Amino acid sequence: SATSLSLLKMIIIFIDCIFYSLEVPNSVTLWQKNGQKLTTFTGHSGGVNQVTFSPDGRTLASASQDKTVKLWQIDRPWQTILSGHQAGVNRVNFSPDGKEIATASDDGTVKLWNQQGKQIKSLKKINNSKIWDVNFSPDGQIIAAVSSNEGVVRLWNRQGKLLNILLKHSDRIQSVSFSPDSKTIATSSDDGMIKLWNQQGQLLRTLNHSAAVYSVSFSRDGKIIATSSEDKTVKLWNRQGQLLRTLNHNAAVYSVSFSPDSQTLASAGADDRVKLWQLDGRAISSLDGHLAAIWQVTFSPDGQMIATASDDKTVKLWHKDGTLIITLTGNSGEINGISFSPDGKTLVSGSKDGTAILWNVENLTLDSLMGRGCDWLHDYLANNSQGQSDLCDGVKTQAKY
Repeated sequence: SATSLSLLKMIIIFIDCIFYSLEVPNSVTLWQKNGQKLTTFTGHSGGVNQVTFSPDGRTLASASQDKTVKLWQIDRPWQTILSGHQAGVNRVNFSPDGKEIATASDDGTVKLWNQQGKQIKSLKKINNSKIWDVNFSPDGQIIAAVSSNEGVVRLWNRQGKLLNILLKHSDRIQSVSFSPDSKTIATSSDDGMIKLWNQQGQLLRTLNHSAAVYSVSFSRDGKIIATSSEDKTVKLWNRQGQLLRTLNHNAAVYSVSFSPDSQTLASAGADDRVKLWQLDGRAISSLDGHLAAIWQVTFSPDGQMIATASDDKTVKLWHKDGTLIITLTGNSGEINGISFSPDGKTLVSGSKDGTAILWNVENLTLDSLMGRGCDWLHDYLANNSQGQSDLCDGVKTQAKY
């Protein structure tokens, strides 16, 4: 009966721990039963009158006043959502062993998660403060977290014990980075300075820009430090603090990152593009495609891909030659942080919507996407003689019919 079918649908919904609401006009929003928002489906041009789940809980159908019925895929094997912060997520980072992900949030906490999306630990909340950056030391023993309101960096061990506080910037700290041997910690600040410290909190050296410094990064071989600034430049320094080279942008530069072989530098910022450089200062290429500022750029561990996070609410994956591979959408807010797992199979993004998303990069290859697309098209191709029946010939799919 209709009543029995309705009850079955309700059971399916709660088994999957998902329910829906019409939160945004002309859209459907999915929620976990604990109140955490999962995602919002937009695309209707009129009010949504009714929604219903498929019996297997993997598809949602919505009927609208725009005279259409739309089918939405709920099952997303390529992504896992990390929900638990009470405010925007600013930075994310994988531990060197790949077992944990750290997220830094405006809610004043650093949270640690496993790769299955389960929260492992929340480091002690810092009252009236926002955590802007978080990073693991390469030896995996220390977590450094930037408290932007206080202008300090706290050092924790993996068990959550506070080890030290670095205190000597006169303005908000933007980023923190470790040298490859974990012995030196670099901090950059709105005061225009980059400071190098040892783990005991002793100041070793100070480097200077003419405006706020947003990012600092060590080359993988530890020989060079790159810094990026509001003054529209990237500067390259040696470990002794000597300025080697200045690279010019057309706008503030928010992020800088070395390739794994330390031969290429990527920089990005307010001009919505990524520039790739040789270390002698020669420009290699420019990656264009984002529609707003880029807050972070990073190379995959094998150096074959580049990931970018933007205020346009997307993450883009690029081939090292500058070819766009795919645009990842799923966050409903600006994306400030990204990080690859050490094996390169997973990418995590952190957003102002208060969530982080784990992306299975292996499932985002062209072959995999073609396979899933042909899974979705199977019924259409099988039942429409006018369709391109040979479209999926030779494509490996996951479904069995």
